[in-house]
Amino acid sequence: MANDRRHFLRGGWLRAAETAPAPPGASEIASLVVHIRPEHLPDVRSAIEAMPCTEIAAEDPRGKLIVLVETGPGHRLGDTLTALSVAPKVISAVLVYHAVADKEIA
Repeated sequence: MANDRRHFLRGGWLRAAETAPAPPGASEIASLVVHIRPEHLPDVRSAIEAMPCTEIAAEDPRGKLIVLVETGPGHRLGDTLTALSVAPKVISAVLVYHAVADKEIA
């Protein structure tokens, strides 16, 4: 497939590479605003709820979700963010907050 703008924006440039887990004992937490067309809210909500380490904190019926992502050992925040950004029916996923802890969040 040619490297055009749409291909780039939908994550087509990502290589299928093995991902390194977070450092032992480290945890990450992030919040995102996910924009969706209102008629697609149920589908996207279901897809996010099925993803590991994610939780929907709030929903606006006009097409916005606040999503919390908490990762621990063996998971990478970047993988979850990329999956959300390129998910079908998602217009955009914007990172609002990100923190890294040296130990696992209880």
